[in-house]
Amino acid sequence: MLKAIPFPEIRPMHASRPLLILIGALLATSGLAQPCNCPTTFNWMVTTFEENDAGFQLVVDRKGAAEYAKHTEVLRKRAQQSNDVISCTEVMNEWLQWFRRGHIGIGLTEQGQAAMQPTAGSSAQPTAMPEARLVKIAEADLVKRYQKAGNERHPLEGVWTMGAYRVGMVRQPKDPSRFDAVILSSQNKNWKPGMVKAEVQQQADGRYTGTFYMGDHSRRDVEATMLGTSGGLLEMNGIWQRQQPVAQLTQLELIHLRVLDAEAPFLMPLSERTLYLRIPSFAFEQKDVDRQRALRQ
Repeated sequence: MLKAIPFPEIRPMHASRPLLILIGALLATSGLAQPCNCPTTFNWMVTTFEENDAGFQLVVDRKGAAEYAKHTEVLRKRAQQSNDVISCTEVMNEWLQWFRRGHIGIGLTEQGQAAMQPTAGSSAQPTAMPEARLVKIAEADLVKRYQKAGNERHPLEGVWTMGAYRVGMVRQPKDPSRFDAVILSSQNKNWKPGMVKAEVQQQADGRYTGTFYMGDHSRRDVEATMLGTSGGLLEMNGIWQRQQPVAQLTQLELIHLRVLDAEAPFLMPLSERTLYLRIPSFAFEQKDVDRQRALRQ
C-alpha cells in the first residue's frame, strides 16, 4: 500500500549567486544545446561548496565520508560525459541535492536563458539522446479510465504535472505492481508524447522505487512517495501535482506549493502569532526589491 508522508520542514531555496553567474557565463551566443566545460565547472562547484558551505561537514558526518565520495565520483563521471549546459546543470543539481534538497541549487541567469534561445542561421545540433521506451496513450482515454475506476483507482494513477512536464501515470498491463509515467505534453524538446519519463515498481516493503529519466534521458534511481493527505502531491524527483482526477489540496499543501514555486518574496500569516517570510533569492542586487515587495503584502 502506498503511504503518504508528512511534509518535511519548509526551508528556503538558497541559490548561490557565484554558481548562477558561472553557469550563465558558460553559454555561447546561439544554439539550443550549447557546449560547456562541465568537468571543470563541476570540480569548481565541489571545491567551492566544500570550502564555503556551513553545513557541508555536518551532512558528510551524518551520511558518511564513503557515501559522499561515492556520490561525488558517480556525478563527476556523468559531468565528464555532459557536453551542454542543460545536462550539466542537472548533474550539478543532483550533486547538490545530496546535502539539502530544496535548499540550494543551480540555475540559469537571465543572460544565460537569453543565450539558450536559438538564433536565425544557427547550425548547432542538439545532443544525441538515448531512445526512450514508448507507450501509446491519450489523456482523454486516461481520464475516462480513472472515472470508471472510481475509488478503485490506485493513488499513483492520474495525470500529474511538474515544471515542463505533464504525464499520465499508468499500470503496466502485464504487471500491476509496475507503473509508467508517460509524457502527455512537454516543454522540453527532448521529450515527446508517449515517452516514458519514469517507471516504478512496488517493493516487498510497500515502497515504490524505480528509474527516473532526466531531461537528457540519463537514468536516476527514484522513489515515488505521496505527500500530505489529499492524494494530490507526489514526490518523485521533485513535487508533482495531480490534475486528473482533480485533487482538493489542503491549506498546508497549498502553502508548500507556493513556497516551492515562489520567484518573488512574500509574507503570509500561519497563525495569529506566526508570520512566514519567504525570500527566494539572497542575491545582493535583490535586497531592496525583496524588502519592498514583502512589505507591500
